Amino acid sequence: MAEIIKDESGQSSDYKNKENNLKSFYQKKSSKNNILQELAPYASLGIQLVITIVIGAYIGWWLDGRYDTSPWFLIILTFFGAIAGMVNFIKTATKRKK
Repeated sequence: MAEIIKDESGQSSDYKNKENNLKSFYQKKSSKNNILQELAPYASLGIQLVITIVIGAYIGWWLDGRYDTSPWFLIILTFFGAIAGMVNFIKTATKRKK
């Protein structure tokens, strides 16, 4: 029969090993969550940039069709969409860097 070794506090060494393993597991999980929380704002930057350009192009295309000014509104609003997307990209990247 195996002998259970207890320390001064009355806990077995097996119990302490399990407790240490659990603490280690939760610390690793916590640090992984922290990394994901820090990266989350950057994950959507690319899609936000594309969406602003597409929305600008779509509104420009619609206005060109409505007022028969092809391709001027399309070009101008696509350009403004790109500028707005880049401004948002730069703001988010520099804000998170601080």
